[in-house]
Amino acid sequence: MQPIRSATVIGSGIMGSQIAAHLAGCGISVLLLDVPTEGKDRSLVANKGRDGLKKVKPSPVYSADAMDLISTGNTADHLAEAGKTDWIIEAIIEQPGPKQELFKKLSAHMGPNTILATNTSGIPLKILGEGLPASVQERFIGTHFFNPPRYLRLVEVIRGPRTSQVTFDRINHVLGAVLNKVAVPALDSPTFIANRIGVHAMVATVKIAKDMGLTVEEVDALTGPVIGRPKTGTFKLVDLVGIDTLGHIINGLKQAFPNEDFSTDASIQGLIDKKLFGRKSGAGFYKKGKGKDDMQVLDLKTGEYRPEAKARFEELKEVSKEESIEKKYRKLFAAEGRGAEAAQRILSTTLAYAATVAPTVTEELSYVDEAMELGFAWEAGPFKIIDAIGPEGFQAACAKYKIEVPAWLFQPAAGDARTYKLEGGNIAIRDLPKSGAAAGRHILKPRGLNLATVRASSKAVIATTDATLWDIGDKILLLEFHSKMNSMGPISLDMIIKSVDKANDGWDGLVIGNQGQNFCAGANIAMVLLDAANGEFENVDAAIRMFQRASMAIKYSGVPVVVSPHNMALGGGCEFVLHSNRPVLSPETYMGLVEVGVGLLPAGGGTKELALRTYQNNKPALALNTLAKVFELIAMGKVSTSAKEAFDMGYLDKRGVIASNESTRLDQAKAEAVAMSRAGYRPPAPALKIEVLGTEALAAFDTGIFMLREAGFASEHDALIAREVGYILAGGKVTAGTMVDENYLLDLEREGFLRLVGTKKSQERIEFMLKKGKPLRN
Repeated sequence: MQPIRSATVIGSGIMGSQIAAHLAGCGISVLLLDVPTEGKDRSLVANKGRDGLKKVKPSPVYSADAMDLISTGNTADHLAEAGKTDWIIEAIIEQPGPKQELFKKLSAHMGPNTILATNTSGIPLKILGEGLPASVQERFIGTHFFNPPRYLRLVEVIRGPRTSQVTFDRINHVLGAVLNKVAVPALDSPTFIANRIGVHAMVATVKIAKDMGLTVEEVDALTGPVIGRPKTGTFKLVDLVGIDTLGHIINGLKQAFPNEDFSTDASIQGLIDKKLFGRKSGAGFYKKGKGKDDMQVLDLKTGEYRPEAKARFEELKEVSKEESIEKKYRKLFAAEGRGAEAAQRILSTTLAYAATVAPTVTEELSYVDEAMELGFAWEAGPFKIIDAIGPEGFQAACAKYKIEVPAWLFQPAAGDARTYKLEGGNIAIRDLPKSGAAAGRHILKPRGLNLATVRASSKAVIATTDATLWDIGDKILLLEFHSKMNSMGPISLDMIIKSVDKANDGWDGLVIGNQGQNFCAGANIAMVLLDAANGEFENVDAAIRMFQRASMAIKYSGVPVVVSPHNMALGGGCEFVLHSNRPVLSPETYMGLVEVGVGLLPAGGGTKELALRTYQNNKPALALNTLAKVFELIAMGKVSTSAKEAFDMGYLDKRGVIASNESTRLDQAKAEAVAMSRAGYRPPAPALKIEVLGTEALAAFDTGIFMLREAGFASEHDALIAREVGYILAGGKVTAGTMVDENYLLDLEREGFLRLVGTKKSQERIEFMLKKGKPLRN
């Protein structure tokens, strides 16, 4: 298969520029084009689009140097250059005419292997591809990215009437193997899968809100985590997307599906008429008032703004806290009260619609679930939710609220009415309905190792409340954390030690990773605070020793231990990564030693490990500069914004690997463990002779801390914490050139941690973080 190494993105607006940024961040060279301008800089529009990426938060690229892969041009002078790239992505105005005109111009310049793709959010390809030469139509395909392109992993892939299998395969390969995307095939139907269902959900929610007299705040409270959707709810999401954009999509749906009810509430059209489009215009359903914490909200009855009010539904208080999907939705549909009724109606309406349109938008029911989970950040897709409620329970809810549902949904397929069914360690999924055919099932091809399936089909090697050890085949074990926030307490730490011991007893390797919301948010600081407040410092000391034993067990295991983080790998989670001899990271890994934020220092081996690497990798004369960077990393609690940046910042060295795709991250981690074992893995030799800088480094750190204090950037307690960090990195108050060992540095870590946790100000910082979720500067 011919690889895709270069691309052109035409259209440098929000979507186009960020698609270009994401491609560049993944190593693809990009030519970003837009309309020409008069004057000296004919590519001014594209240049502004590229330059504007630096201001976007969160960053659309994995690292700053990726920007060097983006060059710019214009559609008058550079279409020939575009035709030489492997992949052209059109991201211009969402109207058929301009797109068709551009495609005809491009077809005259395209090389024989160049793929032409449209990022349309809903115009069918059979319309957009009209008039193109047959050879170009074979290479014409839809690649609908979702905003923001770096962070939402869904790309709907749509085949045109003549799209070749080669084109389809090349696009699917680059999306999965290079861009960390999930390519979901969609039929060439207007708005495809996610927008069709997602926009209908918004429209239906507004209607139900008006019918039941719900306020904007109440709707957002009911359509957030309580039904497994993001905290934005409905109206905050509409404000974020843009009310004008939503209106445009709705109008398109009305035209495409005149027999479906996409009529909008007057409040939406009223805001569009007043050019109140949401966040981008400063006001929509919400707008900021004059005061810092003053938020105004649109009254759906009067059309006027009023102060925001807190929405409370006591009957649903426990539902959003439930981590089990099945328990959450069963609790929701068993609850009674005004809020429960509204949530049930809103959710049932959307689920029924998804079941109704599924045969027209996809060839596989799982694609609907993936599209809504990855494109709209739903906790579970429609058919997973129906399974969680139970087909009988969902049928009863639809009957109660007089919602029409296609009959096929409740017909047993292979003896079971659920969409998904476990069969011999595999997932068997219901077939889409076919006229006159009995309901059947087929085995769902997994995108990668799925721990949910492992849990359902396997018996744990070791199981506890906070972590479980699994056999994932090929003589490799996997340790999965599942405590709250995957924070580390005594049970989890003990499981790390036991899992390493188990792996060394006849197994070939161990992977430490999970598929929860985050890899690990660090230590359980609530327990640390409780022991410190009660003066039980012997318990704190024991906990630190256990943390250090766990880290050292990872590092010096006789078989490879591959730590595989994703999303947050903070504090102790970061320390486990540092001690792995082959970490495999998700591209989206936010890694850092953040203990200073709660008045402490990294004492699970993290400070020691970064100091050790500095001394081992640098000659004494050059070590101070690198040590100063490490000091800054720890003392400022810096966190990487990607796996790539974790390397750039110095948290990771050449031993680390960035997984090509989050869906197969654990498969890649397992493969690394297998390969290391087969290559005759040997653990590193103990670090017994470390030449530290001692007082030479301490003097440099003290000078830096003094200057920060004088400039007002550090409080007295900040300075105290920084000195403790510097003391460990320097190797203590010893003469430069003194030889120490690894255990000596671990002792310094533990002693510094105990001194800090015994102070009132550090305890105040821990307490504030637990209560407020943000650091205290005291």
